[in-house]
Amino acid sequence: MNLPAFDTLEYTKSLEASGIDRKEAEAHAKAQMASLSALMEEKLATKEDLSAVKTGLKQDIADLKTELKQDIAELKIELRDFKVDLIKWMVGLMVGWGAILISVMTVLKLFVK
Repeated sequence: MNLPAFDTLEYTKSLEASGIDRKEAEAHAKAQMASLSALMEEKLATKEDLSAVKTGLKQDIADLKTELKQDIAELKIELRDFKVDLIKWMVGLMVGWGAILISVMTVLKLFVK
């Protein structure tokens, strides 16, 4: 990974200008460079890292779309089956109530005569 430019010489000069002796300034510059290098290598994402995540997310989204389509198809089947069962019950109830009504009317005819 290409690290951004860190001018250790300029950093050292800046520290010397503020009163730190040259050896200490050089040590600070090396430590700063090491910290920045470690940070860049361990913590920051590269374009390749982002590309891999992007590819993975695209695949996850495609998988979810497929799964969602399957779930919707299954729900449509269940809904259709529910409609059929509901119609069967409605017809059965109408026949049952019709039979009860005919029975009641027949009984009432017997008593009315």
